[in-house]
Amino acid sequence: ARSPVSIASACLFAWGFGSLLWIAVALRRIRSFRRLLSQTRSAPDWMRIEAEALSARFGLRRCPELRIAEARISPLVWPARRGPLVVIPAELIARLDAQQRSTLVAHELAHIARRDHWWRWLHLAALALYWWHPAAWWSVRRIQRAEEECCDAWVVWALDDAGRDYARTLVDTVDFLAAPRLSLPPQASGLGRIAPLKRRIEMLMHGRLTRRMPPVCRAAVLVIAAAALLLS
Repeated sequence: ARSPVSIASACLFAWGFGSLLWIAVALRRIRSFRRLLSQTRSAPDWMRIEAEALSARFGLRRCPELRIAEARISPLVWPARRGPLVVIPAELIARLDAQQRSTLVAHELAHIARRDHWWRWLHLAALALYWWHPAAWWSVRRIQRAEEECCDAWVVWALDDAGRDYARTLVDTVDFLAAPRLSLPPQASGLGRIAPLKRRIEMLMHGRLTRRMPPVCRAAVLVIAAAALLLS
């Protein structure tokens, strides 16, 4: 029979190998996405002017840079070294009318105002350490879903009477993302997974949105912290 020391060593090796594999996959996606970013172009003037007005509405000190991508990706915020970037696919912009485009930009700016792109680094670290623990995956997904719902509320708050236009934007985005698309790095803050969008549209139409993180998501953070303490 194996000694407890050898079993513990094998478990530690498996833990470390899984963490390194997770980090390797994340770094590969990051490198691939950076190549995509190098092929993007600056947003048109009308979009930058609109983003500047929304940035002031959200209390941002400066308007982030907006980039247009030709690839089929979700609209997202990317935590670049010089500051967060808002990346929006050109094909999706072409599908939306003016009001819908405003709601789309407002959603991404809400992520920046809430500092969600900073928290994605914590999510990445948590999953790298506890890749094997279902509670870690559940907690991160629950937190990210709540982030999206909070940003939905910010859009409705910032743009009066934009609820229906924003709901149409979500539906059009789901249709756009239904086709095969590129996988994003874990740090990217976008419109979220497709499956929960139905719930978000229902909450949007029934006025059940809140700009603050729900208590269950604060509990999710505690779950990750408790797992770290118990296994340290």
